[in-house]
Parts: sequence; structure tokens; C-alpha cells
Amino acid sequence: MNINKNDNTPGSPYEWYELGVSLRQRERFGEAINAFRNAEETAAALIERLSSGQSADGSDAAAYTECTGKYSITELQTLHSRAAASIELILRIRGFVNKDLMNP
Repeated sequence: MNINKNDNTPGSPYEWYELGVSLRQRERFGEAINAFRNAEETAAALIERLSSGQSADGSDAAAYTECTGKYSITELQTLHSRAAASIELILRIRGFVNKDLMNP
């Protein structure tokens, strides 16, 4: 994924997730949470669309629910859960308080 695109807006949940990972590594936690949430939302929308028998681009195709590769339901569910776990991890990191008063 090229983060420096002109519009700077990822399209797929995979691109949002990759952007979140990149931002998390650079300790830009607020932006990373937003990217992970977008990955969660877009993955959930695609899962719902594929489960209802539509293709990822919105056209009706019952056979598309059996697709393999990038937009398979299981891959999207995995991505969704990884994005949720990443958000939880960042919130835990940001909320950490050192309560050891002897060794601050």
C-alpha cells in the first residue's frame, strides 16, 4: 500500500489495517485507532454484503460468497478481529499508569 497517495484515503479494509499498523509503529495512536476502526467498519460492511449474496462491489452474485482470496468472508472476519484487538491494545497502552511510586 502506498500511504502517500494523492487523496491519501485507503479503499479496502486491508489498506486501512496496514495504515493503522504503520501509524501504530510511529506511535501516532489516535490516528492508528481511527484507521483500525475504519478497517473494522469496512470489513463488517463487506462481510454483511458477502453474506447476503452480493459481490464486494455491490452487484448481485450469490456465487461470490464462495470467493477465495482477498475478499473471502473468513479473511475479512480475521481482519475485523485483528483490527479490534489492535484498538484494544492501543487503548491499554494509552491508559497505562505506573502505580509503583518507588520506581516511577
